[in-house]
Amino acid sequence: MNRQTFYTCIAALPIIASAFFLGGCKKAASVNGLVAAYTEAKTVAGHTTVTTTTFSYDAQGRLVLESPDSGAPVTYSYSPTMVTKTQGPNVLTYTLNAQGLVSSDSQGNSYTYNSGGYCTNITNTQAATATVNTISGGNIISAAFTQNAGSANPSTTYYTYQYQAKTDYRNFGRAYFGKSNSNLPASESISTANGTNIHTYSYTFDGKGRVAVQNEVNGAESDIITYTYTSN
Repeated sequence: MNRQTFYTCIAALPIIASAFFLGGCKKAASVNGLVAAYTEAKTVAGHTTVTTTTFSYDAQGRLVLESPDSGAPVTYSYSPTMVTKTQGPNVLTYTLNAQGLVSSDSQGNSYTYNSGGYCTNITNTQAATATVNTISGGNIISAAFTQNAGSANPSTTYYTYQYQAKTDYRNFGRAYFGKSNSNLPASESISTANGTNIHTYSYTFDGKGRVAVQNEVNGAESDIITYTYTSN
């Protein structure tokens, strides 16, 4: 999974599954949660892979550069009506609505939001996919991602979330995708026709209550992410 801040509308997969940490703005602005870098140590089948990604922001706190330790960097540029994401020869554009939120992108996705500014739906008629998010208490509590949407044989994956009481301050300068979850996830349940898979989360914190280390466990697999922030 792509590990950036928790739960926002990204691409055609459910935000949680494909973009677990691609966050927008936070409700609690008194703590600076802009992430400077994270290091991820992912263990699968006894083998651990470690990667580090660093982030840079403009004066408005918007992400302008995402630099993985391998692969091409990703740059972001902004106009009043568009966000452009560039990685090597690949360019993805996001069109903004009057509220400054992404309404569509160049991959065919359309986004809608509730009155609180949380993403509730992502649809792509060309790819025949649909994501529906249920919001409660400032968090996405469930999501349904459907492939072959509108066909006689749709396939849906269901995601259900439990949360801790602690605030999630992590922020990656992508407020144009709507509000991020208010609280830290405690567990994620992923259900398909083949069964249910449960991921659990635990944390350590810095002196400001920000996540210093997140540990995700899924059976014998683990994913440990260490964060640093743009200010102490």
